[in-house]
Amino acid sequence: MSVTMRRACLESLADALSKVVPSGTTVEVGNADWEEPACLPLVRVIPQRFDFEPWQEEERDDTQPTRLFLDVGTFSGTVELRAAAKSKREREELEDLILNWFLSRELSPGVQVTVIPSGLKVGGAVTTYQAPCSFEMSGSEWQEEMAFQNRRYSFIDVDAHFPALVMREPVYTIDQLILALDSDDNGTVDFETIVTEEG
Repeated sequence: MSVTMRRACLESLADALSKVVPSGTTVEVGNADWEEPACLPLVRVIPQRFDFEPWQEEERDDTQPTRLFLDVGTFSGTVELRAAAKSKREREELEDLILNWFLSRELSPGVQVTVIPSGLKVGGAVTTYQAPCSFEMSGSEWQEEMAFQNRRYSFIDVDAHFPALVMREPVYTIDQLILALDSDDNGTVDFETIVTEEG
């Protein structure tokens, strides 16, 4: 899968969460390895396994005539959200704010949609397409991680979905089409098509 695309999707979630939690809270995309963070409070977005689901490809960006940016399916998987703070009360405040954000979407509580800003690199080329990413709560209960009887952080899983974008090149355009008629001595007519391509 596209590591760049996945990272951009997770960063869009982290950016959205940073506007929900109290000022001064660090929100980052990271991995499952855990060492006591230097800065608290902290919310960490951690990707888990993702699978690819293909579908009928659709063009998403036609601003570059020699390149095609196509949506060929969906990457679906799980993201773990971790909340850490200096006290249980402070950590529970983070949990409640994040939970409220997920539940506050009108008509689809439990689901939030973020958008990756234009400028994403796909196949080494920059696209202006602003790809949507959706995140859906798979449960409403935060779990507590325990080490030596000390609760260090809590976590909850979220289902994530984002488009599988690919770039194809070169794409040729037909600039001129000429149909020529010719006949030989026997009266046989030959058709000759001359195509001039640009790209």
